[in-house]
Amino acid sequence: MAAQKSIWLSPEELSARWRGKPKTSTLRNWRYRSIGPKAQRIGKNVRYLLADVEAWEAKNAESQAMPAAI
Repeated sequence: MAAQKSIWLSPEELSARWRGKPKTSTLRNWRYRSIGPKAQRIGKNVRYLLADVEAWEAKNAESQAMPAAI
């Protein structure tokens, strides 16, 4: 089985993935507060592992699901 290639996103690419919301400044704030997807520094650059982003999206989609209609 071939090794899977890791895909890394820059803050700009992550913001574009979410259609520009949140802005990169918000992502920076989230990193400081440890509330967004896991970020890693590679040299002087901040990057997000796509698998971590997808896991964070799935977790937050579940927590924000609408309650069932009565």
